[in-house]
Amino acid sequence: MPDSVPDASQRERWATPGVLGVGAASFFSDAGHEMATSLLPGFVTGVLGGGASALAAIEGVADALTGLTKLAGGPLAADPRRRGRLASGGYLGTALATAAIGATTAIWRGSPAGCGRRPGTWCSPT
Repeated sequence: MPDSVPDASQRERWATPGVLGVGAASFFSDAGHEMATSLLPGFVTGVLGGGASALAAIEGVADALTGLTKLAGGPLAADPRRRGRLASGGYLGTALATAAIGATTAIWRGSPAGCGRRPGTWCSPT
């Protein structure tokens, strides 16, 4: 009976530079984003003086935009020619929106039409 498991010379290498690059980008993007958003409730209520309703509005709009982005992104990602640009744009948008949290000076600077993944990441620096 022949061996059904291919040896090392017959197996295709799965850890290509592209796979490793996307994996590293995903890891660092998620780590940075999660660290920033874990501090968001304390930042909104303590530093900016916003109430629980402001935090709820930020989270509600963020969840709605996340769902809409996934809905629109599915068909776009089905095109292999767009995948690289789409992924790069998504990571860049998340990084810029997360960094914009630090530029916030008042709770009212946030808007439902915000700048990225978290609409309350307050696009206006002053």
